[in-house]
Amino acid sequence: MSQWKMTLLLYAANLLIALPLALAFRSTLSSGLGQSMDSSNLMQGLDFSVMQDFLNQHRDGIAAIMQQISWTLLAYMLVSTLLSGGILTVIRDMGEKFSASAFVGGCGKYFFRFLRLFLIFGVLLVVVLL
Repeated sequence: MSQWKMTLLLYAANLLIALPLALAFRSTLSSGLGQSMDSSNLMQGLDFSVMQDFLNQHRDGIAAIMQQISWTLLAYMLVSTLLSGGILTVIRDMGEKFSASAFVGGCGKYFFRFLRLFLIFGVLLVVVLL
C-alpha cells in the first residue's frame, strides 16, 4: 500500500501547524515554573492553587498563547478542510498507486464543498451554543 506517503504528508501538515504553538506553550511553562517544585505538584493531581498562582503570575504569557491558539485553530480548520478533499480522492482510488498530483487535485476539487459543509456546521454549532 502506498498510502503511507499520504500519511506522511498529513503528519507533516499537522506538525507544521502544531509545533510553533507547542514550543510557545513549553517556553511559557518553563519560564513560569523554572526550577520550582510546582511542576511536580501538578503531576500528582489537580492542585488548583498551584494552577491559579501560575495563571496569576503569567497572565500576559497565557493570554498571548490563547491568542495564538485561536489563530492556529482557525488555520488548522482551514488546512484540514483543504486536505479532506485529497484524502477523499485517495480513498476513492484505493486500488491505484498514490500520486501527489491526484491528492492535490482532489484537495482543490472538493475544497469549496467541504468549506461550505464546515460553515454550515459552524453556524449550527453557534446556534446550539446560544
